[in-house]
Amino acid sequence: MQKLRDQIYLTNTNIDRLPDIMTQLRQLDSVTITWNEAKQMVN
Repeated sequence: MQKLRDQIYLTNTNIDRLPDIMTQLRQLDSVTITWNEAKQMVN
């Protein structure tokens, strides 16, 4: 429950930074996809 409250607090403090966060998430997403592709090529 504490974790959820922290999450909500973080969300509220970051709401004005949301575009930044979305950009970072998309970058993370593409890194993850690349990583998965790389792992498949190794296998």
